[in-house]
This record gives sequence, C-alpha cells and structure tokens, in this order.
Amino acid sequence: MRRVASVRWWSPPPTSVDEELVAYDDGSAWLVVRCSRDGSPTIGTWSTTPSAADHATLREAGDVVIDLLQPGGASRAAETVRAAALGTPVATARFVAAAGQDGSVTLVALGDGTGPVRFELDPGAITVHLGKDGTTVAWFDAPPPVTGFITADATGLGGLGRRAEIGPGAFGALTLDLPATAAAAPAWDTVTVALSGWLAEGLPDEPMPARFRVRAAPATTS
Repeated sequence: MRRVASVRWWSPPPTSVDEELVAYDDGSAWLVVRCSRDGSPTIGTWSTTPSAADHATLREAGDVVIDLLQPGGASRAAETVRAAALGTPVATARFVAAAGQDGSVTLVALGDGTGPVRFELDPGAITVHLGKDGTTVAWFDAPPPVTGFITADATGLGGLGRRAEIGPGAFGALTLDLPATAAAAPAWDTVTVALSGWLAEGLPDEPMPARFRVRAAPATTS
C-alpha cells in the first residue's frame, strides 16, 4: 500500500496528543493513536474503508497537521473517517490501573482487534496519580517495574526490555510499588497511572516504533 494523504492531530507537552489518520491507495484509511485527543486509555491502530467521496476529500487535501492548541480543525471527512475507524480495531491495548491491598498498584493491558498489539514501556517514565472526587491529590514517580506484563498463569508477555505482544482478548498485568511517601498522601479513592513507551508497527508503512503516552483508566478502591 502507498499512502496518498494524512491528517495528524497534535499538541505539545504536557498534553502531547498524537493521532494520525492515513489514507492509502487501496481505498483504506488507518488510524494510529499514540496519545489520544479524547483522553482515552487506549493506544494502537484501527482501520476502515471510507466512502469514495470521503477518501477523495482526504486525498485532495494531502498531508495536514492540526495543532490542537491553534484555531482551525480537520475537515468533516477526516472526522467522519476517524470516527468510523475507531469502531474497527486492528491492534490496540487498553490500560487499567487498580490499587492493591499491599500498597502496590496493578497495571493491566488488554488487547483488542484482529492481531496482536506490540509495545515497550519506558520504565523511567511511569507516574502513579492518586485521586479524590475526580481531582488529583498526589502523584509519585513509580520505581521501574521488576517484570513486564504477565498473564494469570505467569506467562510473560514482555513490555520491559523487549516488546510486549498482547493478542485480541488477551491481557497481562504488572505490579508497580508505591514509594513510602505515598502513605502520607491525603485521602484518595482512585488510582491512575500515566506511562509512555514505544508503539511498534502503528501503520502499515511505518515499521519503526514511535513514542506513545497514555493514562490508564482508574479503578475505584474498595
């Protein structure tokens, strides 16, 4: 496949939004989300076949970069195709965080799509956020995890020092320790984890990994 047009939604840190919609010469359109513009806890790749009219509109516009901090936006066709693509995952990972009873945090990655999602964590770029009533009350840099993601039967899926590979419907978890200073944090009822790393094979014509950022969905403490 050869790309004929692209729309990239982008913003600088700290939001660091990075989504890219690419139209190819076979009539398909692929969406890669490295940092969601909607705050979704999911990264990965989706694909759809847009209408001929929408595909032609994308192709006519060529390559477009949209800075979300500036006025202006994508065409109706780009937004329509993006929304359609989000209904058909190819290889995605959704992240969820839950607090353990022993002062640790469990980070879970759930795969979806038609093939495995592949990514690697940056072990020095993981932060744990404690929240109360929807507001962050404290956050901490998490010590690097000891292992990558593992299944319930202790099968290693990778993600630390090598790419994780998580298939559709599969999931893996890893443990993050809270620093001792977390004991002095104000009362909290939710935990989230912000993490980053490298997403591999996001688009058919981009074999090199690209940086991703995501914030895991919180689970309420009991």
